[in-house]
Amino acid sequence: MKADNIDCALVQEPHSYRSSLPSYPSTYRLFYDPNSDIIKAAIIVRSRHLSTFIDYKNTDYSMVTLEVITGSTAFTLFSYYFEPSKNIDSDLHKISQVFSSKNLNRLVWSMDSNSKSELWFSLYSDARGDKLSEFISANNLFIINEECGPTFRATQGTSHIDITVVGSDLLEDNLNRRQEEEPMDWEDAPFLPEVSAPFVPSRPPRKMRSIISVQVSETPSLSANRFPNMRALVPKVNLFKSVSLSANTVARRVQDIAENISSQLCDKNGHHEWFSLALDESTDVSDTAQVLIFIRGVDKSYEVYEELLDIDSIHGTATGADIFKGVENAINKKNLRWRNLKSITTDGGKNMCGKNKGVVALVSKAVENDGGSKPLVLHCIIHQQSLCGKCLDMSEVLKPVISVFNFIRSTGLNHRQFREFIEEIGENVCDLPYHTVVRWLSCGKVLERFFELRAEIEIFLNVKQRPFADLENSEWMWKLAFYVDLTNHTNELNLRLQGENQLLPDLYTNISNPSGRK
Repeated sequence: MKADNIDCALVQEPHSYRSSLPSYPSTYRLFYDPNSDIIKAAIIVRSRHLSTFIDYKNTDYSMVTLEVITGSTAFTLFSYYFEPSKNIDSDLHKISQVFSSKNLNRLVWSMDSNSKSELWFSLYSDARGDKLSEFISANNLFIINEECGPTFRATQGTSHIDITVVGSDLLEDNLNRRQEEEPMDWEDAPFLPEVSAPFVPSRPPRKMRSIISVQVSETPSLSANRFPNMRALVPKVNLFKSVSLSANTVARRVQDIAENISSQLCDKNGHHEWFSLALDESTDVSDTAQVLIFIRGVDKSYEVYEELLDIDSIHGTATGADIFKGVENAINKKNLRWRNLKSITTDGGKNMCGKNKGVVALVSKAVENDGGSKPLVLHCIIHQQSLCGKCLDMSEVLKPVISVFNFIRSTGLNHRQFREFIEEIGENVCDLPYHTVVRWLSCGKVLERFFELRAEIEIFLNVKQRPFADLENSEWMWKLAFYVDLTNHTNELNLRLQGENQLLPDLYTNISNPSGRK
C-alpha cells in the first residue's frame, strides 16, 4: 500500500494471521472485528485527515461499518463479504438492517459479492447477480465500477469481480467536482469515492488508486442506463457521453463478445442432431480468398438455428483441398461431428464441386469415414439467379448511362454543380450512385436514378456542351424504361432469396413466381 494517493481501502478476504492483519505500517488504521477468528472484511485508513469511528453494532467477521468525517463532510464506509455457500437473500436481509440506520445518500459500499452480472462487467449474469442488482437499484445506489477483470485468476477459471456502489449525494458531488478547474483545499474537499482493485497485502497490488478521487469518466452513462432515476438526479451525466473509450478497451470488449458468442455456438453445436453447411468463397480487396461457412442445425426438440460458423482466410492457393482444410478446422473447433452433416450448399465453382478433389467430394468422404451417409449437395440458388441475370445484354443502354454518370462524378466541379442544380429545382433525389460490375443491385440503382433525372441530366449536359443524343431517341428510351423495370424486379427477387430461415420450398416459390404475386 505504497501509493501516495490512497487514503483508505475497503477490503474483503484479507490475508490474516492470529486474527490480525500483518504487513501494514503502524501508521495505518485498521478496522475489523477483533473478536472473530476469521476475518472476511476490513477497512484500512491511511490518511490522517479522516476522523473515523467504527460501528461495532454493525461489524462482524464478514462486514465492517465505519463512520468517517472530513472537514464538513460525513459519510459511511461499508465493506461486506458474501459467503458463496450461503443464500444471498439472508445476506441482503442482513444488509437491509444495517442500511435502516444509515444515510444511504452518503454511503460507499464495497463488496466481494461472489456473483456475476453484466452490470459490473461479468460476461453473463447469474441469479445471485440479478438479486443483488435489484437490491442496489431499490436502495437508490449506483455502481461505479470501471471495466476491469478480477485481480485473482484461479487455476480452474476466473474469480468474481468485486463491486463498489455509492449513494446519490457522493456521486453528485463527484460530478460537480469534475466540472471545477480551481484547486480545492483538502479540509473543504468533499469525499469522492473511486473503485480500486481488491487489496492483497502479501504482495504489491496490481492496481491501486485513491478512493478519495473518483474516476467515473466511463460509468455515468452506464449507470444512467441501469437506473432511470440517475438522469434526473445528476443532470451533468450527459457531459460524459462524449468521452470516447480507449482503443484497448474497445478491443477487449470486442474480444470478450467474440469469445462469448463462440462459446455459446459451441454449446449449441453439442446439442443438435443434424446440421447442414453453406459455403461461399469470395476475394476481398487485398486479393485474399475469404471462405464463409454458415451452419443450420436442428436439436432433439426440432429447434432450428442458423449462424455464421466460421470465416477462413486463404492466403495462398484456393483449391478444394485448401477450402476443405478450413471447413475441417471449423468442424473440429466448433464441437461438430461429420456424421451429423446432412447437406452442403456451394456456389458451384470448380474448386467446390470437383468430382475427386473438390470440397464436396472431400466433405462427402469425411462424412462417410465418420459413419454417416453421403450428404445432399445443393447449388446456391442466388448464384443461379445472378448468372441468369448476367446473360441479358444491356450494354446498348448501360454503357451510355455509365459514361454520363462518370462524366458528372469524375470531377469535383461537375459533381458539385450538378448537385446544386438538382437542389435548386427542388428534386428530392440529389445525387448519382456509382456503378460496379460486381453487384447487380448497383446496375438497377444506376438505371433507375438516370431515368428519374433524365430531364435534369439532359439540361446539365447541354449546359456543359456535351449533349446526349440518345435522350431524344424514343426507341432507346423504351429500352431504358424496360431495363429499369426488369432490374427492379430482379433486385426485389434477389432480396427475397436472402436472409435467415429460407427453406428450399420458399426459394423455389420465389424463383417460380418472380413477381411475388399470389
